[in-house]
Amino acid sequence: AQYINLPHPWENQRQVLLKSDTAIYLFIDGSGIIYQYKQHHFVRIDSTIYRGYNFGTFPFVYNNELYNLGGGGYWRITGHLRKFSNKAHEWYIIPLNEEDPVQNEPNATMIWYNPNAGKIYCANFIDKNEGIKKQTTQNYNQYKVKVLDLNTMNWTNLGMLNKTLWPFTKTTQEVAMTPWGALLDNDGKKLLWNFEKNTLYRLPLENDKSQFITTNYLNGNLFCVDSTLYLCEKDKIDTIPLSLSEFENTGIPIYVKEMKQSNSNSYIIIIIIASLIVLVGGVAFWRYYKPKKHTPFVQQIVTNNISSAISLPAKNFPDY
Repeated sequence: AQYINLPHPWENQRQVLLKSDTAIYLFIDGSGIIYQYKQHHFVRIDSTIYRGYNFGTFPFVYNNELYNLGGGGYWRITGHLRKFSNKAHEWYIIPLNEEDPVQNEPNATMIWYNPNAGKIYCANFIDKNEGIKKQTTQNYNQYKVKVLDLNTMNWTNLGMLNKTLWPFTKTTQEVAMTPWGALLDNDGKKLLWNFEKNTLYRLPLENDKSQFITTNYLNGNLFCVDSTLYLCEKDKIDTIPLSLSEFENTGIPIYVKEMKQSNSNSYIIIIIIASLIVLVGGVAFWRYYKPKKHTPFVQQIVTNNISSAISLPAKNFPDY
């Protein structure tokens, strides 16, 4: 949705409303531009001049401070975490334990933010970096599920995205963040991705709220606060109640835990060592216990006589 009229080239750029305990902000995607709602209108509070490096970033509020995660430019998608300074009116990068490319756009990374726990769950990372040589020029999906803990600023790998859900990465559209997970439109289905319980839920198509979401989520911003879904547009705000009990548990896990590479390597080494021990032991056993050749008795007598004849001393005959 467009909340304010912006000059070129931002007139059609995505605008995201953010709310802290003390203020309402408006973030302009693909930039560091941030507005604050003051005295019935939005006032720009940043002094950034750079733009075009973070299209598809994920903006959010944590501990009443502004952040944005990931996004990309022309050549690469990043996993940078940036924090806004109210004093300097600029964005600063926050170091993490690793960089995972996050793209908050349709058919890209699926994201759920739990502000109470200070954790951001992400599924499906898009690897795009044209500055690195690759075997293919196509971007490829990293079907990982990870969580960023904002208390420690560390990523943790939860596992591999369930293969049955891989097709949804090509047909996904964010609907709203709910207290129970990310509500997404996946190929026309309204699915709730509950990362904390590692379970996929489905809102039945015959449910009236499913029809309401389908009709309205592309026309404005949907917000879910507690158990109320808000549809916010320029001239109206509609609300409907929404609860987890209305969703069906599909029984499908979102991710599958992976075997640690170090453990698998240890197993391989153990198998190789055990195989070598068996092989060496088998060779030693065969050499020690192999059957000895026995010469027949008659043949032994003949052999001995011949040997004796050959070994008789030569006689000296007198000369005549």
